[in-house]
Amino acid sequence: MLSTLQIAKNYSDNYAIIGFPGVTEPAYLICDLMQYKVPIITINSIEEAQQGLSKMQKDNYSLILCDVITNQIAIEKSFKTILITSGTESIKHAFKEVLQITHLIENSNQQTQILEQTLTNQSNALLLLNANFKLHYSNIEQELQQSVLAFLAKKTLLQDHQIYYHSFKRALYRLAISNFTSSAGSYYLVEVKLSTPPLINNQFGIKYQHFDDIKQDISQQLTFTTFIEEENKKKAKRLDNYFRSLLIFGESGTSKTSLAQYLFIKFRL
Repeated sequence: MLSTLQIAKNYSDNYAIIGFPGVTEPAYLICDLMQYKVPIITINSIEEAQQGLSKMQKDNYSLILCDVITNQIAIEKSFKTILITSGTESIKHAFKEVLQITHLIENSNQQTQILEQTLTNQSNALLLLNANFKLHYSNIEQELQQSVLAFLAKKTLLQDHQIYYHSFKRALYRLAISNFTSSAGSYYLVEVKLSTPPLINNQFGIKYQHFDDIKQDISQQLTFTTFIEEENKKKAKRLDNYFRSLLIFGESGTSKTSLAQYLFIKFRL
């Protein structure tokens, strides 16, 4: 590049450089170092080369320093040109970079395929959504997938570790939400599990709670068992040895819900 610029200076003071970034980037560097005031135009397509050379025609440049592609167009426009070509070492280096990039892309594609196969073949049913609820991955059947997506799209914001229940074809599904963030943005991982309660879940005063939901409630209220009377614990334990179901009733504020959760966790079969 330096020798080409020196040849051009000896030939004419009215010259310019035009070409793809591989030509113009080193030209900018050398011109800055040598304090050459040379017009430089970077192009990324043949159309841009046509436009750049037309502008140079209007500005009456007599000599153009350019690469192979631009050189052909410049000759057609009757410019005098000096062709800038890459040396053998530069070409070798470019090929090495291409091979390295190709290997990286191949490895990335292989890892992606392995992960997709792993997720597809696992037993857990999963949906992966971005922050706009656009589906990125799913290993559940299409009809259920669309139903779950329509249900979640009605939620304004999905919180991490949030649990939803969604009914589909007279079956109830538990949707466990996990949030995570990557360089590409925020994502929701939705684990879909078939649940076992009847569809009257929250009707007629009946409230269904999954075992994991109760454990989470208890973890957030570490002192809740202190409100349960020991006598009630002992009675419930004795009854639990003989009955699969217990009905707990009493006045408001007597820790009925806490006692029920305590028994379910402690004496669950």
